[in-house]
Formats: sequence, structure tokens, C-alpha cells
Amino acid sequence: MSSPPFSLLIKPASADCNLQCEYCFYLEKSELYPDQRRHRMGDAVLDKLISTYMATDQPVYSFGWQGGEPTLMGIEFFRRVTDLQMKHGRKGAVVANGLQTNAILIDDEMASHFAQYKFLLGVSLDGLEDMHDAYRRTAGGGPSHKRVLARTELLTRNGVEFNILATVHAKNVGRPAELYRYLVDSGFLFHQYIPIVEFDPSGAPLPFTITGRQWGEFLCGVFDEWMKADVTRVSIRDFDAILAFLVDGNRQICTMGDNCCQYFLVEHNGMSTPATSSRDPTCGSETSWKTDGKSFSIRRCIDRSARGRECSRRAAGSASSSISAKATARSRGSTAGRIPHSLPGSVKAGRCSTRIRWQGSRGWGGRFSGSGRGSSGRPRTRRADGRPLMTVVPGALAGACGANSRGARGANPGGSKGPGEEAA
Repeated sequence: MSSPPFSLLIKPASADCNLQCEYCFYLEKSELYPDQRRHRMGDAVLDKLISTYMATDQPVYSFGWQGGEPTLMGIEFFRRVTDLQMKHGRKGAVVANGLQTNAILIDDEMASHFAQYKFLLGVSLDGLEDMHDAYRRTAGGGPSHKRVLARTELLTRNGVEFNILATVHAKNVGRPAELYRYLVDSGFLFHQYIPIVEFDPSGAPLPFTITGRQWGEFLCGVFDEWMKADVTRVSIRDFDAILAFLVDGNRQICTMGDNCCQYFLVEHNGMSTPATSSRDPTCGSETSWKTDGKSFSIRRCIDRSARGRECSRRAAGSASSSISAKATARSRGSTAGRIPHSLPGSVKAGRCSTRIRWQGSRGWGGRFSGSGRGSSGRPRTRRADGRPLMTVVPGALAGACGANSRGARGANPGGSKGPGEEAA
């Protein structure tokens, strides 16, 4: 029996970042490598990572690039990524790239590449300026809100698909309607909200931490605002996931299931573990990618043990159940359809590729998300407005590649799937 599909959550620059967000749990991970001040994934590791993953049998080859800040790697790194995906992709393979970023380092050249290869970005924006700049500051303590907004304009100008990831913390948890309305009025129609819950070594909550009740009240506040007029045009990951589960049992968020083992977290040096739904070090298992200079293998993690279930319960807490029964009942039955949609071909260096296809992946974008699929592996394939997630291959070369690709796969085979709910 073949293993269930899985995806990769990759940290090519490890914990390195151009911001010093006060609530970031990953910055301290640089201490795992005391002999290195700068952490970057090398070409050999990148090649092994992509080649061995794409040698497995997946409905979609889903790569999630995170950090730290992955754009520290620069444009040439992401060119190598797509070149290697094309080199190692088998005929008919579908590739989806998601990238979680603060967006500050993205320029037109990088944005153009992301647009060409249909990367989906999750842009971190915690709401209004005072909400965002309370904790998301530069290494020198300066604000970052205006710089992020400028980059969202650049992404829009270059045709890059992106979601907004807003962390919910002590400075914005009491203002759900204001935060939501600000994002929508700014033209951001794809949202993901992530609660910040951090403790000091003694177990006391840190100042920016929110409680389960606050998180539930925040979601209810957003839900009430969303229900007024935005149900058919604004996508909110939390609500999408609940609706998908109510309608067809599809668990799009791993903490709604038994574990988060449907994706692997890969560090800059190639070391990896199955991702868990908690930062509790007792959750998950030992390293699953192994490098010995000659081989690079993947071991599938399916953790159905009591420990795995307990880890998931600890991570999820009361967050999901905090949405009131009233809110859930009002939303029942209003989920968008999932109609498979695919495209022929992709383009490289003025010629047709080996017919791997880069697929958009609306809904990806958050921490602890990675996979883009629920436990059933079924994706979202439509935007909130009903349009397909995928777009035509760019430029005049589309016609040239179309004939060969259609001959191999057909205009719309229907069976091709891409990730929907993440991630970021």
C-alpha cells in the first residue's frame, strides 16, 4: 500500500531573519548551530532535497519555504529551485510552491519569478500600523508596517498571488472587527489568523500571549463581521477548514486531526523531522531524512499513538471549539465547490519543459501548515469568487508549449490536484 501524500516545509535560511519580531519562536533556533553565524542551504542539499522528494509518488509536489526569512536566500536560489524542480520532475508532475515572508526583501525581479512559477506567498501583516508594529520590528527596533504595505503593492503589480497571515496577540486580540475590516478595505481578501501562545521557562505566559477564551472571542468577532457581506468574496482559513470538515470530513488543518505528520520540516543543512502540532519537544519523532554523503532518504511518519493524539490536543487546546455553535450553524453548507482544474505545460528558457506544471495554491501561507491538503489529500481548487486557482502559463511561449502538453495530458484532465489550505 502506498504511503499517504506528504509535503515539505523547508527553512533554507534557518532562523536568520531581517526582522526581530518579539513573539517569534524560531529566532532562538539559531542557537542549535553555535559554530555558524549565517545559515544558508547549499546547492548539494537543495539538489538532494528536490530530487529525492520528486522521486516519490505524490499527487502534488508541495514545497513550503519558510524561516526565519526565506527571501534572504536571494533570487538565484529560487531560480535554482524551479530549475531543479523541472530537472527532476517526471512527465505530468504538478508542483506547488508556497512561501511565508515578511516581504520586505522582495524586489521586482524576485516578484516576477514568483509570478511566473505561480508561487503563493503568505505575507505577514498583523493589521493596522499600531497592531503590527507593536511586535514586528527591525533589528534596530524600527517599525516595519509601511515597508510591508509597499511590498504588497509590488507583489500586486507583478501579479503574484498572496494571502495575509495575521498573528493574533495581546495588541490586536480585542479588536477583531477593526483588524478584519482594515484588511478587507485594503484589498486583502485571503486571510489566515494564527494565535500567539508563548510561555517563559517557569510556564508563565509571556506578555503578548492570548488565552483560549480571547482567541475564541476574536474568531467570533471576525465571523460576525465576515457574515455581514463577505461570505462569498473573502476567504478565511479557519472558517474554510471548519466548513470543509462539516461538509465532507476533510481536515485541512492538521490540528483538527490526530497529528501534523503529513509534512516534514527541513532545516538549511538537510536535517529534518516530521512536523508536529506543538513545540513540545516530546512530540513527533527523531530525524527522518538521513544524509551520509551517498544517500538521502525519506521515511513516512504516521503517528497514531496516544502520544501523538495528546500532542495534537495540547496544541489545539480549546481554539477550534471556541467558535460558538451559533457561528458554526450559520456557516453550515456555504462552502465553495471543489472542481478539479488543471493546465497544460510550463515554460523554461524559451522552450517547453518536461511537462511538469506549476500550480497556484490559494490558502497556503501559514506556520504549522505546509501540506496544502487535509488528511484526505483533497485540495481547494477555486478562489472565493469562483475562478480557478491556476492561471495560464505566462508569455507568448504558452501557445508553443500548449500543443505538446495537450497531446500528452489533454486540455483539462480533471484529475490534477493542487494544495489549497496551506501552508503558512
